[in-house]
Amino acid sequence: MPHLRHIMENNDLGHPLCANLRNGTWALDYVVNRLEKQVDTFPALASAAAWFRKRFDLIRAHVPPFLRPKYFAFVINVAFKAARDQAVDQCAPLVRQGTSFVHQLALVSVQMYGQVSSASLDAKKTVPSLAAGLPHFTTGVRPRPPPSPPSSSKSRP
Repeated sequence: MPHLRHIMENNDLGHPLCANLRNGTWALDYVVNRLEKQVDTFPALASAAAWFRKRFDLIRAHVPPFLRPKYFAFVINVAFKAARDQAVDQCAPLVRQGTSFVHQLALVSVQMYGQVSSASLDAKKTVPSLAAGLPHFTTGVRPRPPPSPPSSSKSRP
């Protein structure tokens, strides 16, 4: 959301994301495909994927390219606010009735805890963990081999 928030608050239609949206619909497809890919693991995402697909299909069919950034940002923003409000509504009354700062603190726990198959702490099955963000930072990272001892050009007696 930070990039979209910046674009919306500053009306920054020169942002590269806006240019990409004017040139094609890859971002719309990406959002829907990413959700649909997770439906086997999280069946509840099917309704969110269908919601996005319906709106993005309307954008593809009826919105001229120069207006795509506006409508894309609008749809993503509405979904973000709905997801945020739903997460807060499921928290304890202390959080639900708290300040926006308390809501933000509670949402951090939602962001840091999740079920990601490559971050499961149980090797036999996928379970939620606090390491949900770990795959993002560790994918493709391999441990470095230990440094080899310096070679000496002098012969030892």
